[in-house]
Amino acid sequence: MQIYFIREFGSRSVTLDLQICSVAVIVYEINAYLSCSLAFFFNLLLVCLIWKKTTKEMKTYSFILLQTCVIDLWLVSVIAFVQPVGYFIQKMVALWQVKQEYKAKLKALEVAVSESDSEDGEENLTILRHPLFQTELLHPNRILK
Repeated sequence: MQIYFIREFGSRSVTLDLQICSVAVIVYEINAYLSCSLAFFFNLLLVCLIWKKTTKEMKTYSFILLQTCVIDLWLVSVIAFVQPVGYFIQKMVALWQVKQEYKAKLKALEVAVSESDSEDGEENLTILRHPLFQTELLHPNRILK
C-alpha cells in the first residue's frame, strides 16, 4: 500500500493569517507592558510633584490633577492585572475553536483506499470532500482529483 498525502487549498493564506496574528499579539503585548509601566511611573511621579511642589495659588487645581492621576492609576492597574487574564482566556478559546474546526474538517476528509481485485493491481480511491474545505489527493506519480 502506498502513502497518500492530503493537501489543502489555501494553506498558504492560513499560515499567513497565523503569522500576522502572531505579530499582532507580539505588538499588543509590547504595547501593553510598555504603556502600563510608563503610566505607573509617570502618574506616580506626577502625584509626588503635585504633593510636594504645589504652591498655595495652585491648591484648587492640584486636587483636580490628583483626582485624574488616581483615576488613571486605577485604570492602568485594572488594565495591567485584569485584562491579561481575559485576553489569555479569549486567546485559548480562539485556539481551541480553531483546533476543533480543523478536527472536524479532517474527519470530513477521510480517504478510503481499497485495493481492487483487478489484474493490473490499480487501487480504487474514494475521496470524501468537505464543502468548505477543498482538497486534492496527491500520489507520488500523479495528482488525483
